[in-house]
Amino acid sequence: MLQNLQDYAQASRQPVPQVLLAGELRTKMATRTIDLVYDNISHAQVTAESVLDGDEAHKHQLRLEDEVVRLEDGRRRYSCLYCLEALSIRGSTDRVYHFAHPKNPGAECPYRSGFTLSKDEWEALRYNGAKESEAHRQVKAWIAEGLRADRDVVPDSVVEDSRMQSWSDRSKWRKPDVRGTWKGKTLVFEAQLSTTFVSTIAARRQFYLSEGALLFWIFRDFALSENEMRFSERDVFYNNNWNIFSIDSHSVEASRQDAELKLWCRWQQPVVQGGTIQYQWHKKLVGFSELTLDFERQRAFYFDFETALKEAQATLLGEKAAAFHEARRARHFGKQVQVPLRQELKDDAELAEWLGLEARYDTMPREIERVWLAADTADGFSMRRVQDYAYIVLAPYLRAACPTAPKSLQGREDLRTILSALISLRLGRVVGSRSINLKHVEDMVFRSAFGYYSVFRYAAGVYGRLVDIGYDIQESIASQNYRLHHERKTENPGVLTRDFDKAFLILFPELKAAR
Repeated sequence: MLQNLQDYAQASRQPVPQVLLAGELRTKMATRTIDLVYDNISHAQVTAESVLDGDEAHKHQLRLEDEVVRLEDGRRRYSCLYCLEALSIRGSTDRVYHFAHPKNPGAECPYRSGFTLSKDEWEALRYNGAKESEAHRQVKAWIAEGLRADRDVVPDSVVEDSRMQSWSDRSKWRKPDVRGTWKGKTLVFEAQLSTTFVSTIAARRQFYLSEGALLFWIFRDFALSENEMRFSERDVFYNNNWNIFSIDSHSVEASRQDAELKLWCRWQQPVVQGGTIQYQWHKKLVGFSELTLDFERQRAFYFDFETALKEAQATLLGEKAAAFHEARRARHFGKQVQVPLRQELKDDAELAEWLGLEARYDTMPREIERVWLAADTADGFSMRRVQDYAYIVLAPYLRAACPTAPKSLQGREDLRTILSALISLRLGRVVGSRSINLKHVEDMVFRSAFGYYSVFRYAAGVYGRLVDIGYDIQESIASQNYRLHHERKTENPGVLTRDFDKAFLILFPELKAAR
């Protein structure tokens, strides 16, 4: 699996396999066929590598432990995510330990059948398999009980595992964990206990949006730490206005007492501290009537993060404007005062109103392009000022997915240069710089953003600009720069700058690995 955008540039001509299908898996039995299993004790999906890698003594201890669990409660510790059959730990002839199905399984499984399945079919099987755990059934029961206790929910409308067909296309359907009607509106709930593919989340979101229903992802527990968040949790959290919900026996009891569905809500609140925006975690048991239901964007939230972030940004810009005025007054009257090192120009609130920039993952590629174009033609604001402001607005969202991304463009001319260059490549004309043409843009990236040059060269191919820049001519400046970059990169891979790789894929989603 390619890890970052620099690797994409080097491997763009190599095919990337999407998924190992059943026939291929059987031929690799000398290694491992089952790479992900369900742990019935921790109620979580775990990789075979994390369980089985280690010395031989450890593996045999695991085999005994698995047998002890089976003797105590009649089932093995690990189950197949696809067919739900119990798995045992075995060692092949070359001592590679792996998970294995029983000799006479009671259910058909793609791992054993030889059926050829698409990636989406594999993901659907895995998702549905993960939903059959005891912990998952408990969360479903809690959700249904809490809904039935709500005075505004029609009791008979609350159903579990009931098929919901599309009104416009009867061949399309979903089977949510719990469904109910609240004040005449259809609500659907999915219990989220283990890793769920973002493609599954997106597909369900789009289905319920088309049916006029609102989808809730409900967790059993949630760690208040971004570093500990699983990717599926982040996929839900950042796309739900930075709110996430969970349920437990305590919240269900509160639902019964107050005749209203109660959920635990966790959110992050942006606050201005020390000249920057910090994000503080909060947790509260909230009633359903306290939530904002956004059917159009498939969101439900207690705390309006987007509004709070704009307010925090306005506060920060106000503080910097005040510092600017004080510094200018001090320079004018000769009085020395201490001011922050990082300052934007004054009156950025006026710039914010003029630009109307909204930070959303689904619109960021278009928004950064629009802002850079506006910066080129702005009469009342300098180009750099518009770029600086836009980046500050987008940075919290970019850093959520790419923590190494800088908080601002101050002191990062290399990043400013590559962003302008990539937008120029996408549009086919110079944007965001004083370059004459795309050939000049390439040379500027080589001289001012050398660490990102591989990204530029790869993007030039993706956007079909190689000939425009002159890469097809052996002795052109672009070709010479490319050879020099390759030589230096080979001698010292540390010359590559990788801090923005994941953020590039948000702003320029076209820069994916070749499939």
